[in-house]
Amino acid sequence: PLRRVLPVLGGIDFSPLVVGLGSLDERARQALPQELDAALTECSLLAQGELQQRLPKGAAGRGGGAGLAGSVSWDVQQSGAGAVAEIGSPLDYAEYVEYGTRPHRPPVAALQLWVGVVLGLQGVAGRSAAYAIGQKIARTGTRAQPVWQPTFDALQSEFRGKVAAAMDRVLGRLPT
Repeated sequence: PLRRVLPVLGGIDFSPLVVGLGSLDERARQALPQELDAALTECSLLAQGELQQRLPKGAAGRGGGAGLAGSVSWDVQQSGAGAVAEIGSPLDYAEYVEYGTRPHRPPVAALQLWVGVVLGLQGVAGRSAAYAIGQKIARTGTRAQPVWQPTFDALQSEFRGKVAAAMDRVLGRLPT
């Protein structure tokens, strides 16, 4: 399953931002976890939506199921004085789509489903196409279709803006 803490694959770890903020007054210190959680939630929702738009629509996504795009989920966890968001997919093939595969023999039934839904081929034509695709994958593997890293790269300035706004709200609680 493809699950990444935001710093690893475009993620956000707010822990470094709070280092050195030990001088915050009590009101700001109490607000920090809530503000970090809110900012991470905003970033996670933004990333989830972008990923769902950008991920390839395979057989499950076109055949009425949620597919890879529909499997994207996120979770925010407190981590020390900061917070960490994890965005990912529980589907095993998420990594194969993102990074590609080495040559292997894929299950023909899965290829037949894909051929039927994506190419609209059924019966003998569907089986023949699935077999041919399987042979090619056995020779060359599958090419990577990177979506996660480019999505997170594209969102970095928006992530930074949300983090900065959260920190401004916390620092705004300091006495003047």
